[in-house]
Amino acid sequence: MPNFLENILADAKKTLREAGISSWALDGNILMAYVLKISREQLIIRNKHILSQEEKDMFECLVEKRRNFMPVGYITNNVEFMGLDFYVNDSVLIPRPDTEALVEAAISYINKNGTKAVLDMCTGSGAIAVSIAHYCPWSRVTAIDISPKAIDVAVINRDKNKVSINYMQSNMFENVCGVFDLIVSNPPYISKSEMKGLPENVANYEPHLALYGGEDGLLFYRILAGAGEYLHDLGKMFIEIGAVQKKDVIDIFIKENFYLHSALKDLAGLDRVLIFGKNV
Repeated sequence: MPNFLENILADAKKTLREAGISSWALDGNILMAYVLKISREQLIIRNKHILSQEEKDMFECLVEKRRNFMPVGYITNNVEFMGLDFYVNDSVLIPRPDTEALVEAAISYINKNGTKAVLDMCTGSGAIAVSIAHYCPWSRVTAIDISPKAIDVAVINRDKNKVSINYMQSNMFENVCGVFDLIVSNPPYISKSEMKGLPENVANYEPHLALYGGEDGLLFYRILAGAGEYLHDLGKMFIEIGAVQKKDVIDIFIKENFYLHSALKDLAGLDRVLIFGKNV
Protein backbone atom coordinates (compact mmCIF):
# COMPACT_ATOMS: atom_id res chain seq x y z
CA MET A 1 0.00 0.00 0.00
CA PRO A 2 1.40 3.45 -0.93
CA ASN A 3 2.68 5.64 1.90
CA PHE A 4 0.07 8.37 1.52
CA LEU A 5 0.90 11.46 3.59
CA GLU A 6 -2.61 11.74 5.02
CA ASN A 7 -2.57 8.16 6.31
CA ILE A 8 0.92 8.31 7.80
CA LEU A 9 0.16 11.66 9.45
CA ALA A 10 -3.16 10.45 10.86
CA ASP A 11 -1.47 7.39 12.39
CA ALA A 12 1.25 9.57 13.91
CA LYS A 13 -1.25 11.96 15.47
CA LYS A 14 -3.13 9.03 16.97
CA THR A 15 0.14 7.74 18.45
CA LEU A 16 0.95 11.12 19.98
CA ARG A 17 -2.56 11.61 21.31
CA GLU A 18 -2.56 8.20 22.98
CA ALA A 19 0.84 9.00 24.53
CA GLY A 20 -0.72 12.00 26.26
CA ILE A 21 0.84 14.72 24.11
CA SER A 22 -1.61 17.62 24.37
CA SER A 23 -0.34 19.30 21.21
CA TRP A 24 -0.49 16.06 19.19
CA ALA A 25 -2.10 17.59 16.09
CA LEU A 26 0.23 20.57 15.81
CA ASP A 27 3.29 18.48 16.59
CA GLY A 28 2.43 15.92 13.92
CA ASN A 29 2.10 18.68 11.34
CA ILE A 30 5.35 20.35 12.38
CA LEU A 31 7.31 17.10 12.16
CA MET A 32 5.85 16.13 8.79
CA ALA A 33 6.53 19.59 7.36
CA TYR A 34 10.08 19.34 8.70
CA VAL A 35 10.69 15.99 7.01
CA LEU A 36 9.28 17.18 3.67
CA LYS A 37 10.94 20.63 3.94
CA ILE A 38 7.67 22.44 3.31
CA SER A 39 5.47 24.81 5.32
CA ARG A 40 2.68 23.48 7.51
CA GLU A 41 0.21 25.27 5.25
CA GLN A 42 1.43 23.24 2.29
CA LEU A 43 0.51 20.00 4.04
CA ILE A 44 -3.15 20.69 3.28
CA ILE A 45 -2.61 20.46 -0.46
CA ARG A 46 -0.18 17.56 -0.22
CA ASN A 47 -2.57 15.04 1.38
CA LYS A 48 -2.23 12.62 -1.51
CA HIS A 49 1.54 12.94 -1.62
CA ILE A 50 3.25 9.57 -1.38
CA LEU A 51 6.18 9.51 1.02
CA SER A 52 9.33 7.70 0.02
CA GLN A 53 10.37 4.93 2.38
CA GLU A 54 13.21 7.15 3.58
CA GLU A 55 10.77 10.00 4.37
CA LYS A 56 8.40 7.62 6.14
CA ASP A 57 11.17 6.10 8.24
CA MET A 58 12.56 9.51 9.19
CA PHE A 59 9.11 10.83 10.12
CA GLU A 60 8.30 7.80 12.27
CA CYS A 61 11.66 8.14 14.03
CA LEU A 62 10.86 11.76 14.90
CA VAL A 63 7.37 10.86 16.07
CA GLU A 64 8.86 8.23 18.39
CA LYS A 65 11.12 10.89 19.92
CA ARG A 66 8.11 13.13 20.48
CA ARG A 67 6.14 10.20 21.91
CA ASN A 68 8.88 10.02 24.53
CA PHE A 69 8.25 13.71 25.31
CA MET A 70 11.32 15.18 23.61
CA PRO A 71 10.35 18.81 22.85
CA VAL A 72 9.62 19.49 19.20
CA GLY A 73 12.16 22.32 19.20
CA TYR A 74 14.97 19.91 20.05
CA ILE A 75 13.79 17.43 17.42
CA THR A 76 13.79 20.01 14.62
CA ASN A 77 16.48 22.27 16.19
CA ASN A 78 14.23 25.20 15.39
CA VAL A 79 11.70 27.41 17.13
CA GLU A 80 9.95 30.66 16.24
CA PHE A 81 10.11 33.54 18.69
CA MET A 82 9.08 37.17 18.11
CA GLY A 83 8.54 36.37 14.44
CA LEU A 84 12.15 35.21 14.05
CA ASP A 85 13.65 31.75 13.57
CA PHE A 86 16.02 30.38 16.19
CA TYR A 87 18.29 27.36 16.30
CA VAL A 88 18.05 25.44 19.59
CA ASN A 89 19.63 22.33 21.04
CA ASP A 90 19.73 20.78 24.49
CA SER A 91 22.36 23.26 25.69
CA VAL A 92 19.69 25.98 25.94
CA LEU A 93 16.10 26.37 27.03
CA ILE A 94 13.51 26.52 24.27
CA PRO A 95 12.21 30.12 24.17
CA ARG A 96 8.66 30.31 25.54
CA PRO A 97 5.84 32.49 24.20
CA ASP A 98 5.50 33.89 27.76
CA THR A 99 8.89 35.55 27.38
CA GLU A 100 7.61 37.58 24.43
CA ALA A 101 5.86 39.80 27.00
CA LEU A 102 9.29 40.70 28.41
CA VAL A 103 10.82 41.32 25.00
CA GLU A 104 7.89 43.36 23.67
CA ALA A 105 8.02 45.58 26.75
CA ALA A 106 11.77 46.09 26.39
CA ILE A 107 11.49 46.89 22.68
CA SER A 108 8.70 49.39 23.34
CA TYR A 109 10.79 51.09 26.02
CA ILE A 110 13.87 51.22 23.78
CA ASN A 111 11.87 52.68 20.89
CA LYS A 112 10.28 55.31 23.11
CA ASN A 113 13.48 56.36 24.84
CA GLY A 114 16.12 55.81 22.15
CA THR A 115 17.96 53.50 24.53
CA LYS A 116 21.50 52.69 23.42
CA ALA A 117 23.36 50.32 25.73
CA VAL A 118 21.45 47.10 26.51
CA LEU A 119 22.62 44.11 28.57
CA ASP A 120 20.89 40.72 28.31
CA MET A 121 21.85 38.64 31.34
CA CYS A 122 21.45 34.82 31.13
CA THR A 123 20.98 34.99 27.36
CA GLY A 124 20.71 31.23 26.67
CA SER A 125 19.72 30.81 23.02
CA GLY A 126 20.04 34.55 22.52
CA ALA A 127 16.34 34.90 21.77
CA ILE A 128 15.92 38.07 23.84
CA ALA A 129 19.13 39.74 22.68
CA VAL A 130 18.60 38.85 19.01
CA SER A 131 15.01 40.08 19.08
CA ILE A 132 16.04 43.41 20.62
CA ALA A 133 18.94 43.81 18.18
CA HIS A 134 16.63 43.00 15.25
CA TYR A 135 13.81 45.37 16.18
CA CYS A 136 16.06 48.09 17.67
CA PRO A 137 19.13 47.99 15.38
CA TRP A 138 20.55 51.27 16.75
CA SER A 139 20.95 49.78 20.22
CA ARG A 140 24.26 48.27 21.35
CA VAL A 141 23.44 44.86 22.78
CA THR A 142 25.72 42.85 25.05
CA ALA A 143 24.63 39.34 26.06
CA ILE A 144 25.99 37.21 28.89
CA ASP A 145 25.77 33.54 29.82
CA ILE A 146 27.75 31.26 32.11
CA SER A 147 27.58 28.36 29.65
CA PRO A 148 30.06 28.33 26.73
CA LYS A 149 27.75 25.91 24.91
CA ALA A 150 24.86 28.35 25.28
CA ILE A 151 27.06 31.13 23.89
CA ASP A 152 27.81 28.93 20.88
CA VAL A 153 24.08 28.59 20.20
CA ALA A 154 23.50 32.31 20.73
CA VAL A 155 26.24 33.16 18.21
CA ILE A 156 24.56 30.90 15.64
CA ASN A 157 21.31 32.81 16.19
CA ARG A 158 23.02 36.18 15.97
CA ASP A 159 24.51 35.25 12.62
CA LYS A 160 21.36 33.53 11.41
CA ASN A 161 19.32 36.68 12.04
CA LYS A 162 22.06 39.03 10.81
CA VAL A 163 22.24 41.27 13.86
CA SER A 164 25.08 42.78 15.87
CA ILE A 165 25.55 41.52 19.45
CA ASN A 166 28.60 41.34 21.72
CA TYR A 167 28.55 37.97 23.50
CA MET A 168 30.51 37.27 26.66
CA GLN A 169 30.89 34.16 28.83
CA SER A 170 30.53 35.18 32.46
CA ASN A 171 29.13 33.98 35.76
CA MET A 172 26.52 36.74 36.00
CA PHE A 173 28.36 40.10 36.34
CA GLU A 174 31.78 38.58 37.07
CA ASN A 175 33.36 39.62 33.73
CA VAL A 176 31.06 42.55 32.94
CA CYS A 177 32.45 46.06 32.55
CA GLY A 178 30.63 49.30 31.90
CA VAL A 179 27.22 50.77 32.68
CA PHE A 180 24.02 50.11 30.73
CA ASP A 181 20.83 52.01 29.98
CA LEU A 182 18.74 48.86 30.19
CA ILE A 183 19.34 45.44 31.71
CA VAL A 184 16.99 42.64 30.68
CA SER A 185 17.01 39.14 32.08
CA ASN A 186 15.06 35.90 32.12
CA PRO A 187 17.14 34.12 34.79
CA PRO A 188 16.75 30.59 36.15
CA TYR A 189 13.94 30.77 38.71
CA ILE A 190 12.77 27.22 39.50
CA SER A 191 13.10 26.36 43.20
CA LYS A 192 14.48 23.10 44.56
CA SER A 193 11.03 21.76 45.38
CA GLU A 194 9.62 22.80 41.99
CA MET A 195 12.47 21.03 40.18
CA LYS A 196 11.11 17.74 41.49
CA GLY A 197 7.74 18.36 39.88
CA LEU A 198 8.82 19.52 36.43
CA PRO A 199 6.95 17.92 33.51
CA GLU A 200 8.77 15.11 31.74
CA ASN A 201 9.50 17.12 28.59
CA VAL A 202 11.34 19.72 30.69
CA ALA A 203 12.95 17.55 33.37
CA ASN A 204 14.39 14.99 30.96
CA TYR A 205 15.55 17.27 28.15
CA GLU A 206 16.09 20.92 29.06
CA PRO A 207 19.33 22.03 30.79
CA HIS A 208 18.91 22.21 34.56
CA LEU A 209 21.61 24.89 34.69
CA ALA A 210 19.17 27.22 32.93
CA LEU A 211 16.24 26.26 35.17
CA TYR A 212 17.43 25.99 38.77
CA GLY A 213 17.24 29.24 40.69
CA GLY A 214 18.55 28.01 44.01
CA GLU A 215 16.76 26.65 47.07
CA ASP A 216 13.90 29.16 46.87
CA GLY A 217 14.19 30.04 43.18
CA LEU A 218 15.26 33.60 43.98
CA LEU A 219 19.06 33.33 43.87
CA PHE A 220 19.55 35.19 40.59
CA TYR A 221 17.08 37.95 41.46
CA ARG A 222 19.24 38.73 44.48
CA ILE A 223 22.29 38.98 42.22
CA LEU A 224 20.45 41.19 39.73
CA ALA A 225 19.12 43.46 42.47
CA GLY A 226 22.62 43.82 43.88
CA ALA A 227 24.05 44.91 40.52
CA GLY A 228 22.79 48.48 40.47
CA GLU A 229 26.30 49.76 39.71
CA TYR A 230 25.94 48.36 36.18
CA LEU A 231 22.77 50.37 35.50
CA HIS A 232 22.68 54.10 34.72
CA ASP A 233 20.83 56.16 37.31
CA LEU A 234 17.90 56.71 34.95
CA GLY A 235 18.09 53.22 33.45
CA LYS A 236 15.62 50.39 33.90
CA MET A 237 15.86 46.68 34.66
CA PHE A 238 13.34 44.38 32.95
CA ILE A 239 13.07 40.88 34.40
CA GLU A 240 10.91 37.82 33.87
CA ILE A 241 9.57 36.07 36.96
CA GLY A 242 7.77 32.88 37.86
CA ALA A 243 4.00 33.10 38.20
CA VAL A 244 4.00 33.27 42.03
CA GLN A 245 7.23 35.22 42.64
CA LYS A 246 6.03 38.81 42.22
CA LYS A 247 5.93 39.85 45.90
CA ASP A 248 9.21 38.15 46.82
CA VAL A 249 11.09 39.65 43.88
CA ILE A 250 9.71 43.14 44.52
CA ASP A 251 10.83 42.89 48.15
CA ILE A 252 14.34 41.86 47.07
CA PHE A 253 14.71 44.83 44.72
CA ILE A 254 13.24 47.39 47.12
CA LYS A 255 15.79 46.35 49.75
CA GLU A 256 18.53 47.13 47.20
CA ASN A 257 17.26 50.69 46.61
CA PHE A 258 15.17 50.00 43.49
CA TYR A 259 11.54 50.97 42.98
CA LEU A 260 8.90 49.09 41.00
CA HIS A 261 8.21 51.03 37.80
CA SER A 262 5.55 48.66 36.46
CA ALA A 263 4.40 45.04 36.32
CA LEU A 264 3.07 43.16 33.30
CA LYS A 265 1.14 39.95 32.78
CA ASP A 266 1.60 37.32 30.09
CA LEU A 267 -1.07 36.11 27.66
CA ALA A 268 -2.42 33.74 30.32
CA GLY A 269 -2.94 36.63 32.72
CA LEU A 270 -0.10 35.56 35.02
CA ASP A 271 2.40 37.98 36.54
CA ARG A 272 5.41 37.67 34.24
CA VAL A 273 7.44 40.89 33.91
CA LEU A 274 8.69 43.36 36.51
CA ILE A 275 10.33 46.65 35.55
CA PHE A 276 12.52 48.38 38.13
CA GLY A 277 14.21 51.76 38.31
CA LYS A 278 16.89 53.01 40.73
CA ASN A 279 16.13 55.34 43.63
CA VAL A 280 18.60 58.19 43.08
